Amino acid sequence: MKRVTLFAVAILGVSVGLSGGAFAGPKDKGAKEKSVAETPLKANPALKAKFDKKITPWKWGMSSAEVFAQLEKDIDRIYGEKVSKAYNPKMQAQLEKEADKKKKDLRTKQIEFKGGAGVSGYEIKAPGEFTYKNNESAIEVARPGGGERQLFFINDKLWKVYDHVHLTAKDAELGETWDQALGMFQKDVGEPGKKVAAKSASPSYYGVLMVVPDHVLWSDGTTQVRFIDHTKREDMTVRTVGIAYEEIAMVEKLPTYRTNIEKKATDASVDKAGLGGDAPPAKDESKKKKK
Repeated sequence: MKRVTLFAVAILGVSVGLSGGAFAGPKDKGAKEKSVAETPLKANPALKAKFDKKITPWKWGMSSAEVFAQLEKDIDRIYGEKVSKAYNPKMQAQLEKEADKKKKDLRTKQIEFKGGAGVSGYEIKAPGEFTYKNNESAIEVARPGGGERQLFFINDKLWKVYDHVHLTAKDAELGETWDQALGMFQKDVGEPGKKVAAKSASPSYYGVLMVVPDHVLWSDGTTQVRFIDHTKREDMTVRTVGIAYEEIAMVEKLPTYRTNIEKKATDASVDKAGLGGDAPPAKDESKKKKK
């Protein structure tokens, strides 16, 4: 099946096959228990300055209001420079109006994962990074150097900065294959990370329905970095890797915050696309005998 077709199947499967949302519950009880009990990642405090630089100006615990305030400052700075260079009063007024509109549009970028009808789009671009009906939300912001970045919140506290980078060519930011991307990222970090095989229990994925993908971990004691292989996903039209910078204290508390655990109900096509797991298919209600 072609990737584009599977992309459509995946979206359809998410919207009609899950009660309240795509990634809202552990695959099974055993996986949940193993996830909570997994041995903590060994931290290297020397990495803190590097990780903090990667996520600046964002800091763990920021509220969405504080994030919007920072984004507004960025708009003021950018447009302040433009206005100062525009000698025509009419053009200055136009730029100021444009800046005000951008500030107003900021509020529309926040997505609350409440579940219910429809999908948010994050099921594809940030798979496994959130659950529904657990007071989680996200705001999309600019990523330094290009690409896409989302800020994830629980109870309106920032706990994760998530980047997704496309592997398009050898001279791209992270090359064009998983091996190239991992090699380049490890070189940037300065040390190899801890490899976690696909389908393994992993605390960061507590409460999600998708199969845990191959990923590599680093820690500075406060922030954990998760480098994720999404290159095999058939519902993504471009080879992609995810880079999640997440607050370790929140990762450890996910079982406390993600109290709404939903059961999986999907189909084989969605499983193949990477949205499901090894659970049996839903029962065919049409085969029940009529009374």
